[in-house]
Amino acid sequence: MYENFKNRMARQGSYMGKSLKNQSDMIMDATFNRDPAYRVCYLQNKGTIFPEQTLEGYKKAKAVFAGNDKYDMEELVGFEKVECKYLVKSYYSIQGDTIDYYLQFRPNAHGNNPNIRVGSFVFVPDDLGIYNLWLIVARDDRPQFPQFYILRCDYLTKWHISHEDAMRYEGVHVDVGTYFSWAVARTQSSYNSGVWTDYNFTSVENQKKIWFPDNSDTQTITYNEHFTISNNPLRRTAWEVTKYIDTEPMGLVKITLAQQTEYAPVDNLCWINTTSENYSDIQSGIDYDFYCARSNDIEYHTLMPVVEESIVYSKEEEYQNKITYSGVKPSVKIGGSYKTFTADLDILGLPHWAIDYVCDAQTVCTVNFKYAGDTLVCDNRLEDFEIADTNKIFYSKDGQQVFGIQFKHNPEKPLELKVKCQSILNMLGGKLVIKAGDSQFATSASLEVEVESL
Repeated sequence: MYENFKNRMARQGSYMGKSLKNQSDMIMDATFNRDPAYRVCYLQNKGTIFPEQTLEGYKKAKAVFAGNDKYDMEELVGFEKVECKYLVKSYYSIQGDTIDYYLQFRPNAHGNNPNIRVGSFVFVPDDLGIYNLWLIVARDDRPQFPQFYILRCDYLTKWHISHEDAMRYEGVHVDVGTYFSWAVARTQSSYNSGVWTDYNFTSVENQKKIWFPDNSDTQTITYNEHFTISNNPLRRTAWEVTKYIDTEPMGLVKITLAQQTEYAPVDNLCWINTTSENYSDIQSGIDYDFYCARSNDIEYHTLMPVVEESIVYSKEEEYQNKITYSGVKPSVKIGGSYKTFTADLDILGLPHWAIDYVCDAQTVCTVNFKYAGDTLVCDNRLEDFEIADTNKIFYSKDGQQVFGIQFKHNPEKPLELKVKCQSILNMLGGKLVIKAGDSQFATSASLEVEVESL
């Protein structure tokens, strides 16, 4: 009889503490839905990419982001229904960052359900029963009733991978096209005046942080990736990735963004245009929202194995010298931002640059550049041009300015030349012919660039 009693008590726990924990778990489970914090939530299944990476998935996400639509829980694919308690950790203050909340699942559910993990999206209803999207960002390992920290997803972000970009991923296949994801905005903990100046240049130092779930899509975000995060179509703000952390904790990707002043957001493919329903994979701007369907054509854009021997081109397959450009099309805008041109030449040494300005099929002037050490400067030995601030070049005809550009060249990126047009309306309708080659331009490439209005 004693043995039967002993065995029955052992089933409740091998020691007093465990027995009390098991009894508490039973009470919590039995009374779980009697708490005002009780919610029926929808948890993302492990392996599911959300939102769906299609044009329809992008339209839906954009409409939700703009506040014009809501996700229907009955139509969600890749989510399961779970029971939770939605608990307050602290209360919001406008002087601090967005606060986190707790999700508590039924006892032992976190050990039995692999979808309860850091990096999962979860839809949680508010006091009106409206479901909002949250991201699980941490686990609180308390000895009983562990809870998970969640932050509300307040950003929809978009980035683009081209066929040229796909070569940067160390031979691993990635789809080319448009990527988009919900994310959490966080305040950068370091503060400054917003601008940093030295003797050479002035740059914006505004920063922000964004947290993503760690998955095969967000792993394609790289250093120097550009995002346009702005709700003002007339003055969009561009940002560049300067820090990427994917192990603190595992399951999240945390990136730091620095505001850019020279990147051309008008030509940027990563702006979510909430005011336009015109989707295009060749145009962007106020009238269009850029979207390029994803392609998994492996043979077309996967990096080929390296052959460690010199390549000899026959006359029939000579190396294709070319100049590539940032943005959607080869154009610059009067008074606009910098456009980046990159020389891809089969030459030894640094490329030499020149720019022809053509109007009405006539060459108005030619700007030749030369190197002063590592610095690229205008070759103005004939004094045909007016030079201002060392990098602004103007040309006058009949006492009137007809041409003006500003350039920037970074010695650490010698194959790139950044050019933008000054606010000279006489240039409208003209063309810039960007040329790069060896010192004698025996081997060279050129690119015609239209001059457009802003």
